[in-house]
Amino acid sequence: MAEAVLTDGRRFGDIRLSRLTWQDIEKCYATFRASGRGTEWTRRCATVLNRSLELARKRGLIDSNPCKDAARPRTTRSKPFAPTAVEVHALIDCAAERDPVLGDMALVLASTGMRKGELLGLRWRDVDLEANEVHVAASISDGGPGVGLVRKPTKRSDWRDVPLTNAAAAALARQSDRRRALSGSDPGPSEYVFPGGLDSHIPTRPESLSNRWMSIRGASSVTLLHLRHFAATTMLDAGQSYRTVAEILGNSESTLRLHYDGRTNVGKRLAIAALEIEG
Repeated sequence: MAEAVLTDGRRFGDIRLSRLTWQDIEKCYATFRASGRGTEWTRRCATVLNRSLELARKRGLIDSNPCKDAARPRTTRSKPFAPTAVEVHALIDCAAERDPVLGDMALVLASTGMRKGELLGLRWRDVDLEANEVHVAASISDGGPGVGLVRKPTKRSDWRDVPLTNAAAAALARQSDRRRALSGSDPGPSEYVFPGGLDSHIPTRPESLSNRWMSIRGASSVTLLHLRHFAATTMLDAGQSYRTVAEILGNSESTLRLHYDGRTNVGKRLAIAALEIEG
């Protein structure tokens, strides 16, 4: 933001905090748009700016937060892409043939709706194959140069227990067998379910997993995130409530509705069926 040059020639970062106005902030947003920055990128910057100015207000550096009066760029809601069951099954089968571990990872993602980082953050203490569920409480992310891989609590320090389908439970059991064959003993509670190498205490890099998936999917446009969309839309189209699906995915119900409320789900089909006119 400091490099943004406003229409009047001022650099946004040079404006004294006490003289910053909501008009200046809106000009900054307009500068981003003119430079080709997307709406979502600008909104993320607006979130950071708002939190910074709110902290400055609390510390007594400014009397009020001008960001609250500045209009943020509006998001345009689009229907999320969710691959079909045929596409997902074909990709998982292909992965299972060429990279069995990746195939099982994709199967678990598509069966639970977990995020990629959450899957990589699973340790064996989080897996209960007797109860057929996993405890999701952390995720793996790349902190960049000098930081490396970071294990952090899930969004909003939330946690959830996610039931496993029989196929997902079988995939995790196969992974347990693989690790047992490599080490000669059962995986320890603190070991990662899908580690990055022989040392099970080191997780897989998210970028490495994405690259492996890209090499498998070929011309397909289905990403690992789309497997999460597949899980969400499949459950909603089966008539499950937004609250239940939100709890499984680790989203808020409002966020889930924002992204998926436009789908022709079972509830809408039943509602419109009541209008059926006999020919």
